[in-house]
Amino acid sequence: MKHKVVGVLAGLAFIGAGVVSIQAGPATADTTLNLRLKESFCRADRSYCKSLDHNPLGTFGDSLVFSLPLEYRSDGRRAGRDEGECVTLAKDSGRAYCTFVAHLKNGTVAVQGSVALSNTDESILPITGGTGIYEGARGYWKQVGQKVVLHTEST
Repeated sequence: MKHKVVGVLAGLAFIGAGVVSIQAGPATADTTLNLRLKESFCRADRSYCKSLDHNPLGTFGDSLVFSLPLEYRSDGRRAGRDEGECVTLAKDSGRAYCTFVAHLKNGTVAVQGSVALSNTDESILPITGGTGIYEGARGYWKQVGQKVVLHTEST
């Protein structure tokens, strides 16, 4: 379970490529941001992870607390960090429930939802809040392995 969740979290931390598109218009127009990021692995430099095994390894209730660097996929520049916790769901589900915050240059984005433990399966988690330029944001965190697309929309 440790390796699977570490891989999932690593995928979360690799929020990649700093592609930002801003749609501007009147003061009431929506702003859309698409960040292509890369999340680090738990064993990578500047990564901090703690596995809490409450039951036999890889079973319901095991958790992983993490703080992982985020980089832009396009050029490897630091984009921020994501910090949070994932808890293993039923072993047969192949998923963990994660709650975390992505700390970015101009604010934070809160995310929570079910993440695939496989590095090859896609996970899409809803954005549940934000601060700074992300205040009132809605959207999703889409991840496969270490590649992340953070899509936010706000007014």
